Amino acid sequence: MSQTRLAKLLDPFASLPDPRIDRGKLHDLVDIVALAICAVLAGCNEYTAIEAFGQAKEAWLKTFLRLPNGIPSHDTIGRVLALLAPEGFDDCFGRWMAEACEGLPLKHVAVDGKAMRGSGSPLAPCLHLVSAFATANGVTLGQRAVAEKSNKITAIPQLLRVLDVAGAVVTIDAMGCQKEIAATIRAADADYLLAVKGNQETLLRDVEAFTPRALESDCAGLDYSFHEEPALGHGRGGFRACYVFNDPSFVTDRGKWQDLACVVVIVSERIVAGKATSELRYYIGSR
Repeated sequence: MSQTRLAKLLDPFASLPDPRIDRGKLHDLVDIVALAICAVLAGCNEYTAIEAFGQAKEAWLKTFLRLPNGIPSHDTIGRVLALLAPEGFDDCFGRWMAEACEGLPLKHVAVDGKAMRGSGSPLAPCLHLVSAFATANGVTLGQRAVAEKSNKITAIPQLLRVLDVAGAVVTIDAMGCQKEIAATIRAADADYLLAVKGNQETLLRDVEAFTPRALESDCAGLDYSFHEEPALGHGRGGFRACYVFNDPSFVTDRGKWQDLACVVVIVSERIVAGKATSELRYYIGSR
């Protein structure tokens, strides 16, 4: 990547509020943030490692950063990053990620929630994060913090609205199987694949009623595609089969699911110590 392009990627951080007083601005804020990002991308996970990375790569960093007073100390890096307003940084970082990922083939974006178990205390619950991850690129495109797991429903649309996911398939677990979320994904020119479970009772009932009839008749007369593969390993046998039914007319509320195009059924069978167990998983999709 050219140095001009690298410098251009820093533009989203130009509007990041600087929390320091004037006499404490020995180093440019953008330089500190850019150094931290480059170091973390290189595998650094401590402030001392970020400083060491800066010292080792100072000549290269100066091709697109000012660094008027050299590489900041690890104490300075840690202090400045801790002072940044999370909302302001998140907004700038989201725009930076959009610039950095421009032109990447975002074929699959997985949206999921995670509980940060070490972040809790006796007085406050642990932090829950909702993140969007570009699986093929190995990049987290953005994330939102929520107070508890149930707030993920409102956080997902907020996250998707600030990301450029056009052309991608966005997958979300059953918590995100909501009509509003499906509409938000389609409004972003992306497609959805949403897991179906008990939180959507009518939808689950329709799919569960349809699936046995379809499979027992060997899908006779249905518009569908199919793929099967063995599921081997760890001393286990079995198979996985995927059915994509391209006519979701059996879904009662299909008109309320934006651009609903298919219902997906995954059949999994495991054989352990000669005993077979099977599982069905359901999804709806717009592609």
